[in-house]
Amino acid sequence: MADDEEEWWDVAGVEEIPDDAPLAVQAHGYPIAVFNVDGEVCALWSRCPHRGGPLDEGYQKGEVVVCPWHGSMFRVTTGERLDGPADADATVFPVEIEDGRVWIGPPPKGIDPPPPSFLQF
Repeated sequence: MADDEEEWWDVAGVEEIPDDAPLAVQAHGYPIAVFNVDGEVCALWSRCPHRGGPLDEGYQKGEVVVCPWHGSMFRVTTGERLDGPADADATVFPVEIEDGRVWIGPPPKGIDPPPPSFLQF
């Protein structure tokens, strides 16, 4: 676990994360989409960088999630934008597993997501 435990949030048990759909959780005041990709747990800020669509409601196929609003596609393991109208990558949150629990850390320095109230319509 990270040295500064106040910055890490316990959000779910590993067994709660489906193999084929994101799990919606909250951490650090942000909606987070948690993914299970062949046993690897990944987490993205749940707001699409295009128009704020809810990635936690997106369609997941393997390591790709599709935004339900406009179809932007992201690699859930890295946040890389793969296709669609989004012109930026999705924000990745660090994940650690401890005793079967999923812990979400703060976003890496320099790529803080917009405030939790951010939505563009």
